[in-house]
Amino acid sequence: SASCTKIASGTFPNSLSFVPKGTVDANSEALVGYDRGTYVRIDTKSGQKTNIGSIGDGLESSGDIVSVKDGATFLTVTGGASCSATDCLIEVNPTTGALVKNWGSIGRSEVYGLAFWAGKVYGFDATGELFEVSFDGDALKTTAIDVPSSTTNLAFWGAGSTTSAPVTGPK
Repeated sequence: SASCTKIASGTFPNSLSFVPKGTVDANSEALVGYDRGTYVRIDTKSGQKTNIGSIGDGLESSGDIVSVKDGATFLTVTGGASCSATDCLIEVNPTTGALVKNWGSIGRSEVYGLAFWAGKVYGFDATGELFEVSFDGDALKTTAIDVPSSTTNLAFWGAGSTTSAPVTGPK
C-alpha cells in the first residue's frame, strides 16, 4: 500500500544506507548514516540513533552513502584539506565508519544520491545530473549520463540500491 507510519521526530543524518548483515548487526542488515562526521545506526522500529564512530580527517557527509555485500561502502563528503570546492567520494569502513580511502573530487557539489551496480557507483545531484563513477586502479573517473531533455527542474535528493547488488559486471 506504500503507507507510511511516523516512528520518531528529531534530526537525522543526511546520508542513509543499509549495510549488509554481519557488518553492524550479526543477524540482519542495519540502517546507518552520517550525521555530519559521526557514523550512526538508526533503529528502524524506534528511530533511535546510536553513535558508532566517525570519518575523521575533518570530513563531513555531504549527501549520501551506499554499501554493498562483498564490496565497498562509499560516501560523498565535503571538508578537510581536499574536499572544500566540490564533493569527494570516499570509501569508509562499514563497521566503524572510519575513512579507508579518499578517492578525490567527483567534480560536482550537492551529490545527494548514490547507488551501486556491477562495480560502478552512480551519483545523483541537486541540479538533476546523473553520472557514473568508475575506478581504474587508484584513479576515479566520472561520466555524465544523459537524462531525457523533456524533464524540467529535475533535482535528485537521494538514491538507493540493494546491498546485494552485483560487485562486478558480466563476464
